[in-house]
Amino acid sequence: MKGDLRTTENDISTKLDQSTSALNAGLGKVGKPEPPVPAKLIFSLWDVTASADKPVLSKTVQPDDDGSFPVEFTFTNASESTADSIDIWVEVCGLCTFAKEPVGFEHPAGASDQTRHRVIGTLNPGVSFEKETILVKSSVPNPFQIAFRYSCKTCGGKVSQNQFVIITQGRLLIPEHP
Repeated sequence: MKGDLRTTENDISTKLDQSTSALNAGLGKVGKPEPPVPAKLIFSLWDVTASADKPVLSKTVQPDDDGSFPVEFTFTNASESTADSIDIWVEVCGLCTFAKEPVGFEHPAGASDQTRHRVIGTLNPGVSFEKETILVKSSVPNPFQIAFRYSCKTCGGKVSQNQFVIITQGRLLIPEHP
């Protein structure tokens, strides 16, 4: 009888320890929300049909009167989290230059002549930023690339990998007259 009581006491003690451990683990999670999914931005050349699911990654662009290529682009927050304190960088190819300083961008000290930077506040989930335009002079035969990258407070703590678009240089051909 004494052995049966000792076994019952040990069983109760073990179950109490297990319950206490489970309760402590559960209480440790109270008030701690799951970390949010990092925000993710998708760049696209401007097109009314473009979306984060189907970004436009190549386009033929006609040069303007001085031979500069107006490249229009946007980016979309393709995540379920708000992108906050966004930095974006635009980098034209090594044989390209910015024909004019893009509105709202800066040329950071120490950055290459092909790089421009801009700071943007927040971008809610599923929202696209307004159309941006850069004017690019290219001495590359055809086509040339532009790289985009970003970082933000809610983007996972690092600068994104480059996202590339390809611009095919559309030249207006003037028909010859006899």
